[in-house]
Amino acid sequence: MRVIYLIILFFSLTKVNATNLDSLFSIANNFYQSEQYDSSIIFYDSIVTLGYESEEIYFNLGNSHYLKGNIPKSILNFEKSLAINPNNIEAKSNLEITHKRILLLEKLPQLFTYKWWVGFISVFSLRIWSIIALTFVWFSCLSIYLFFNNKTKRMFNTIIILLAMSFVSGCALKSKINSNQSTYGILSEKTELYKQANTSSITNEIGQGNKALILLEKEDWVFVQFSNGLEGWLKIESLLII
Repeated sequence: MRVIYLIILFFSLTKVNATNLDSLFSIANNFYQSEQYDSSIIFYDSIVTLGYESEEIYFNLGNSHYLKGNIPKSILNFEKSLAINPNNIEAKSNLEITHKRILLLEKLPQLFTYKWWVGFISVFSLRIWSIIALTFVWFSCLSIYLFFNNKTKRMFNTIIILLAMSFVSGCALKSKINSNQSTYGILSEKTELYKQANTSSITNEIGQGNKALILLEKEDWVFVQFSNGLEGWLKIESLLII
């Protein structure tokens, strides 16, 4: 273990470049493949600490923590992997498996249109939605300009379609931005939910591993909402921030 920390110290004191990063990642993967999960976790975490992250790093961290029995951190890292790539099928599958190890809160029923919209905006990243929205807006402006020089029904219909696509892609972009700005946390342990911050008015106890949307922060407390609609105050130390 001492050798491991010396290796990490060496990389942290030297200028980090692609070669050094690849070396750290290779070492972490070797420990992971040889089932030395404590060591693999240390190296993957060190890469993240240096400011580098990827869906694969978080995916392997999720698996490592799961195999070590740390379910909350396993869920945390699968969630981080999916935040980078929402279409990572393996991360989705492993997250579902991990959820079976906790007392997962039941989600509120959702309208089909809402579920469809969430699935729709998750198809592309924020960058891709930005490009799509700007492209449709640009073509809309171009079509309007051309329409004044060639006022035909076909050109008019084209403008209507492009404006509609600009509106839809613009709404998707706004929803994606709002989604990315939302802060979530995973309960690191069974936690008490309070009516008010800094009080003893406990309303519920929530099991470890459940995901909470952070709505408000107040000193060392956060006001959160869970998937079943339950809201209340938690001590921020009980959350692993995604």
